[in-house]
Formats: sequence, structure tokens, C-alpha cells
Amino acid sequence: MFIGKRSNFILHMSNNSKIFTSIGLMSGTSLDGVDAAIIKTDGKNFIELGPAITLEYSKNFRSSLFSVINSKNKNKQEVSDIEFELTKYHADIIKSLLKLNKLSSKNIDIIGFHGQTILHNPEEKISLQIGDPIQLANELKINVVNDMRSADIIAGGEGAPLVPIYHYQCFKNFNLPLAILNIGGVSNITWIGLNDLVAFDSGPGNSLINDWVKNTLNLEYDDLGSIANRGKPYSDLVNEVLSNNFFKKTPPKSLDRNYFNYRLIPKTLTPADGAATAVDIIVKSIKISEKYMPVLPKMLLVCGGGRKNELIMSKLSSSLSYPVKNIDETGFRGDFIEAEAFAYLAVRKIKNLPTSFPKTTGCRIPTCGGKITYYK
Repeated sequence: MFIGKRSNFILHMSNNSKIFTSIGLMSGTSLDGVDAAIIKTDGKNFIELGPAITLEYSKNFRSSLFSVINSKNKNKQEVSDIEFELTKYHADIIKSLLKLNKLSSKNIDIIGFHGQTILHNPEEKISLQIGDPIQLANELKINVVNDMRSADIIAGGEGAPLVPIYHYQCFKNFNLPLAILNIGGVSNITWIGLNDLVAFDSGPGNSLINDWVKNTLNLEYDDLGSIANRGKPYSDLVNEVLSNNFFKKTPPKSLDRNYFNYRLIPKTLTPADGAATAVDIIVKSIKISEKYMPVLPKMLLVCGGGRKNELIMSKLSSSLSYPVKNIDETGFRGDFIEAEAFAYLAVRKIKNLPTSFPKTTGCRIPTCGGKITYYK
């Protein structure tokens, strides 16, 4: 279990606005574990970051989750069993977070519960997350906001990405325009202008590398990018992948983690060459994304697990014409941005404020997502 430090970073305070204490949960497409973060917020401009922790999934659970996600015909009982265990992980991490900080359920107003995406098909307007809000709310005696994507999809959006409004509130006072790059299982970009917000998935992320090294070396990830650093990209495959129509599509746009998967990489490649190929695809797909930004940013801040891959960061720095920095250098926590965001989105749901926007997901109008489950 990793414990994040409490941050003293406080954003501008809004007058006459109730402050909620919220816990955000995130189980991302990298499938490595669940993050939990406490914030205090009015759902608008005031954000105070509190403690945060990570709970890693066991290898057996990660394997079961991977199997469900990759199954074309998902067995209902198997999905139900995984959902119960997944929700238990989420409940356990909150109990640990509260205990470590001498807090109780009574100190928390709401939980933002994203759940685990097991299928995302924007073309068919489907985005399926597992995680039982009733089980979570009743076990913890805290109300829960979940189902963050359905309202956006009903409003004509893709259901993702949802974090951009949090990015905007955190970084709107920086030197703009600015871009935030999250390299999780999938990579996504938030571009922030003076009065503008654009977001989209840029292409594959860590899942392409992680799944490759798992299937070739039985490793969970390429630590620091050291395996890829020993290899050579297979340029023909890189060019073939980057010719996919996804990269020609104008945002908003989003991806399933398996849209670009490790099976694209020939088994004849060495583990190092395959990992290097994956890195090249990720970096060059991010470079391609520049053409969908209104103007080039003055800086790119990188969050998510991919910021720890030294080869990715080095290649981004050499291929982009503006500074590339680890988001941690700004005082934010790159491991917990998304968990914090879902804590923030939960409060916006309580206040009936929009969580997605036409230029971030493609919804027709700004839309408030999420459903509230009250504990019994």
C-alpha cells in the first residue's frame, strides 16, 4: 500500500458556497489497483487536497479482472463475482484511508465511485463499469455517487474523458494554454485555454506495454521503461497502427483499452523490441494529437503511471517543441489526480453542476452525470 502525502495546496475559495469532504476512488484501465483520495471542495473553485493511498490488486484478482475485460461473451455470474470482490477492495481502501488519518465515516459527506470499466464502445454508445454502489454505501455508511457516464452518453457524448473539468479548475491560473496528458491504460489529453477546454483520448497508454511484458516476460509492467530502452521499435508496425482511422478522427473521441492491444505486436519480436514498439506508438500518437489542439500549449504536464516511464518522458521531450514535465513538479500528485477528480465530480453531482461538456465528450449540452445511492 502506498500512502500519498497530504498536500497544503488550496485553490481559490468561493464565497457563500458549502464545502464538502469527499473521497474519490479510481480503478483505471492499467488494472494495477485502486486509488483513494480525500479532498474538500465546493464543487467549483475551492479545492483542498487531503490524504491519499493506493491499494494494489492481488495477482489473482488482476488476472480475473483482465479475463473478464478481454472476454467477448461476458459471463454474468463471473462478472457478478468480480464486481463483488472489486467493490470489497474499494471498501477496504476507504477503511484504511480513514483509519490511517483517524477519521470515521461521519467525517465524509460523499464518495465518488467510478468503478472499473470492462467495456467502452463509443460508436455503439456503450460504456460499462462494474462496482456495486449499494454494497459500498451500506458497508461504509456513506452515500455514494456512481454511474458517472450514462447521462453524458444519453446526451450524445462518448462518456469519457470525465476528468477535464477538474484539470481546468486546478490549472486555469497557470500560464495558458496548457495541456495535461494522462498516461493510464489509455492516454488522454486535456487542453486548457483562457476560456476554453478541449479533451480527448490520444491513443493507447500503459496497457499496451503492460500487457506485452506480462505475456512475454510475466512482468506486471516495464519498470522505468528499462526493457523498452534495450529494444528497437518495429517501424513498419508503428506506421501501420498510426494509419488507423482513430487518429484521423476529430475530437471529442475516446477508446477502449483493448482497441489498440498487445496482440498487434508480432510474437516474433523480442520482449525488448516489442516494448520499444509500444512506446513508439504511444509517443507518436501523442505527437499526432497536436493537430487537434486549438494552439500548441506552453507546457505539457504528465500524470498517470506513464510519467514514471523514463523512455516515454524522454521521447516526449525530444519530439515536442514545448516543455514536458512530470505533474508532481507543480505540487500536484500524479498518482492521485483521477481519484481526486472523482471526489470533485461527486460534489458537482450533489450541486447539479455539469461534469462533461461538448468539447470534452461530445455531449450536446453541458451535462451533470452520476447517480446518488444513499446508505441504509
